[in-house]
Amino acid sequence: MQLSWDSLWTVGKYLLTLSHCARHTARMARRANRPSVMQDSTEPVSNSGDITVPKLSRPRGPRNDAIVRDRLPHIHTTHQPWAAQYALARAWRGASAVRLHRAGVVRQTCGHMERTGGTRIVSAMSLATLTSRLVVACLTSAVLVTSAEAQPNPYERVDAPVPPPHLNDGRWGEMIQVRVGPEGNIYVYHRCFKVVLGDPNVAPGHSDGLTANCLGRWSGYPPVLKFSPTGAFIDAFGAGLVGRPHGFSVDHEGNMWLTDVAVIPGEMGAVVHKLDPAGELVMTLGRLGTVGQDRETFNRPASVVVAENGDIFVADGEGPNNRIVKFSSAGRYLTEWGTTGSGPGQFSTPHDLAIDSQGRLFVGDRGNSRIQIFEPDGTFVAEWRNFGRPSGIYINRATDTLYATDSTSNSSTNPGVRRGIYIGSARTGELQYFVPDPDLELADHTRISGASGITSSHDDSVIYAADVAPFQLRKYQRR
Repeated sequence: MQLSWDSLWTVGKYLLTLSHCARHTARMARRANRPSVMQDSTEPVSNSGDITVPKLSRPRGPRNDAIVRDRLPHIHTTHQPWAAQYALARAWRGASAVRLHRAGVVRQTCGHMERTGGTRIVSAMSLATLTSRLVVACLTSAVLVTSAEAQPNPYERVDAPVPPPHLNDGRWGEMIQVRVGPEGNIYVYHRCFKVVLGDPNVAPGHSDGLTANCLGRWSGYPPVLKFSPTGAFIDAFGAGLVGRPHGFSVDHEGNMWLTDVAVIPGEMGAVVHKLDPAGELVMTLGRLGTVGQDRETFNRPASVVVAENGDIFVADGEGPNNRIVKFSSAGRYLTEWGTTGSGPGQFSTPHDLAIDSQGRLFVGDRGNSRIQIFEPDGTFVAEWRNFGRPSGIYINRATDTLYATDSTSNSSTNPGVRRGIYIGSARTGELQYFVPDPDLELADHTRISGASGITSSHDDSVIYAADVAPFQLRKYQRR
């Protein structure tokens, strides 16, 4: 594990603060002939492990204010990773009277025991409990503050595949996803070479990432292009089939799965299409041009992925539904889960899906800046917040390497997190590498940049990134 010096300094400052706080609280308690927070609690601890936490408040009166001001000045850590602060806050459960929030400012560093309604409030934490929680806090913080800045980048950018000259003069437009198929070929899902410029909020040379589509004169272009591992153009598929490409995957049999988030009533969009390896349409999930939230309709499906047994998972999340819908290999509805929110099993724009070697479903919950993990039946397993604000995710099931791409974080949206490609373990959640967004310096001036789609070669030696607004395909070779 690699830690930055800033991260270690942050943890050290909190430990020092908590030490001072304990000594001050003990002193105040002795003067008032009241129990110290270091004494054992007489209150029972529930079997669930939850601890009754005392109400702690700042000492009142000029003298006590002076003690706090002189001995425990407020510590400002606005430039430190909020994850470490959050971990410490949760680990101490309020017993240290440290209140932290995501903006990263320590609001209160110490409190003292006081009587409320004539009842003596006793700390629910013994010295042993405090010590054990301190260890947990340190370890948790050490994991969470392993930031992108501390990760190496062993990849170098090389020439990526480009369209053949007869397609838009060999120039890319907006693209949304890229995948490597079972034979190692590269599939690019794009918005029919269309780009939309001129928005004052769009960086020069960038599309707006919002309105490009495959409608009108663009409908004659195929939204799926297939290339060999060497970059040679092989074939193209799907012309006239979709209005606004979004989610895409290639299953273990070479079938292509496309989601369409356009809505042309009764005609096109709000569906998932399955194409066989030759590009023939063999299945459609949902009803064309019809939005809904039942077993037969979606509201702009964002992503689709297929398990080894053929089960189909759809992230119905580009619209307001925020749910995961599961179907059998034959397209029969099986189950669904998810509502709008930020709790376990809730979503805010589930933007992409991936499946690991154990068959677990990974959901790039972009609006909540996390990856959620589920069993195939929808049972919640875990959430990871150290892979940025994921627009796209991909798992190489042969190695369980997890790739996540953040294309939207900046100082106003998910502050403190960098845009780029996060690479780590789908087994442990450990972050290993970070490839920064080429337009990182423009992050505060663009709604979106970098990749919304991500994939890798079977041996993890090559990464492909599909950029939306910069309308380019990137390829990285491991050094």
